[in-house]
Amino acid sequence: MKKICCLLLAALMLLSLAACGSNAGNPSQDTSGGSEPAPSTGGDQADATVYEFKLGTDCSDPALSPDYNGYGEHIRKFCELVEEKTNGQVKITPYYESVLGAQPELFMQARDGELDFFYGRVQSAVDPRFAFNSVPFLFKDIDQAKRLIANPDGELYKLYAGLCEEYGTHLIGQGVGTFRGVFSNKHAVPDAVGMSDLTMRIYEDPSVKFFWSPICNASVISFNEVYTALQTKTCDAMEIAGSVGIYSKFYEVCDYYTDLDWQIMSQGFIVSNKCWDSLPDDLRQTVIDCAWEASDYEFEVQKTNAISALDELASLGCEVYNLTDAERQAWIDYARSLDDQYREYIGAEFYDQVMAAIDADNAVNG
Repeated sequence: MKKICCLLLAALMLLSLAACGSNAGNPSQDTSGGSEPAPSTGGDQADATVYEFKLGTDCSDPALSPDYNGYGEHIRKFCELVEEKTNGQVKITPYYESVLGAQPELFMQARDGELDFFYGRVQSAVDPRFAFNSVPFLFKDIDQAKRLIANPDGELYKLYAGLCEEYGTHLIGQGVGTFRGVFSNKHAVPDAVGMSDLTMRIYEDPSVKFFWSPICNASVISFNEVYTALQTKTCDAMEIAGSVGIYSKFYEVCDYYTDLDWQIMSQGFIVSNKCWDSLPDDLRQTVIDCAWEASDYEFEVQKTNAISALDELASLGCEVYNLTDAERQAWIDYARSLDDQYREYIGAEFYDQVMAAIDADNAVNG
C-alpha cells in the first residue's frame, strides 16, 4: 500500500511540473503580475512585443491644418503605414508644432537617443556640410529633386544619409518637399535690389544668411512667432513655400507673394541609434519600406499643391507675382555669385561631390 501511494505521489508531481512548463517561451502571457515581455532577440520564436516611439517635428498637424499641408500629410501617411504593415507592432506618435523642440534641438535629441524619430532636415549649425541642402537654386525642378534626394538610389540622398550616420542617426526616407518663395506686406520682389527696404524673417540655419543678408535685413525669428511679427510689422517679409503660407494663413498678414523658388525644403525621417537598435531586422526593413512609400505619396501631394497653391493664394486676396524668365535668371545669377562662399563653408570636397551629382543629372536629363 505504501508503495502504491509513493507511485501516485510521483505521478502527481510529474503532472504538476508539466503544467508549470506549458507557459514557457510565450511572451504574450504574463504570470508575474504585470511585467512587460522581453524584447525580441531575433530568433524563430514568435514575437508579440509592441514598440512605441515618439516623433518630433516643427511641421503642422494635418488634422488641424488639412489643406496644402504636404509635410504633415507625409508624417501622417508614414505613421499609418508603419502601424498597418507591422500589424500594430510598431506605433509612432507624432508631436507637431515644435512641441518637443525646434529643428536643431530635435536632431540633437535624436543624436543623443532622447528622441526616437525626427522629421525635418539637419541644419548646418550641426555640421557645415549639411548646408548643401540650403544652396540656392540647387535643383531646377521638383522632378530633379525627386531623382537626386527623394529616392533611396539618389546620389544626394546617399551623401545626406552618410552624414546622418556619422552623427549616430539613420536617414530612412526622404521627401521631395516644395520650393520656397517670398511673402511680403510691402511689395513683391522681382529682383534682389528690391529687397533692400525689407526686414525679412529667415529660419535658423546659418547658411541661409549667405543668400539673404547682402540684400535685406535678414532676421532669425521662430516660426511660431512669424505670423505675429508680420502682423505687427516687426518684419516685412518671410521666405517660405506658397502652400505653407496657405495653411499657416500668412496671406492674412501679407499682401504679396513672389514665386521665387529660391530653395527646396526637402524633409525626411531620421531615427536615433537607440530606437533603431531596439527593433528586430524584419521590423526595421518594414519601417524603411513604409518611409519610402510615404515619400512617394508626399511627392504627388506636393506636386499637386504646388500647381494649385498660387491660384488659391490669389483667390484669398494675396497678389501673386510670377517672375519673368529674365527676372528669374537674374536671381539665379545672384545665387551663383555666392557659390565660392558656399563651397568654402560646406567644404570643397563635399561641395564638389554635390555639384558633380547635379551636373551628372543635368547631362542625362537636360
